[in-house]
Amino acid sequence: LECAQSASLWSTADGDKASIAAAAAALLAAKASMLEEYFGIGIGSREGRVMLLSLPALLEGYKPLPEELPEFLLRLATDTRWDDEEICFHSISKTLADYYALFPEIDEEEGQKGTSSKELQLRAIRYNCFDGILPYAG
Repeated sequence: LECAQSASLWSTADGDKASIAAAAAALLAAKASMLEEYFGIGIGSREGRVMLLSLPALLEGYKPLPEELPEFLLRLATDTRWDDEEICFHSISKTLADYYALFPEIDEEEGQKGTSSKELQLRAIRYNCFDGILPYAG
């Protein structure tokens, strides 16, 4: 896990980043069977290192932002209530949804003149998620 990218989640009071990452990785490795069976999140290990092997395909053809993966994994480990099954499943689902809901920022200057950044993002979402499924008369 890369705690450096998740600076907003970390403070010096939490401990050093390497220890946090190691604890989060160990926890996810311990929960790997459940994560794979119920959510399609593959966690494995190779040569003593915990690795992410797979993520679920929530929308065909859509891939979440790879640069947000470290924060997703850290949130998955730390924001999940592992001791209560219903709350656990809900919090994992929410963490997945939050991760998949992230979209790259679109620079207005690179976009079409007179079109807001939000509208460009919505167009990108519609295109990536629904192209070939639903007609769009945008």
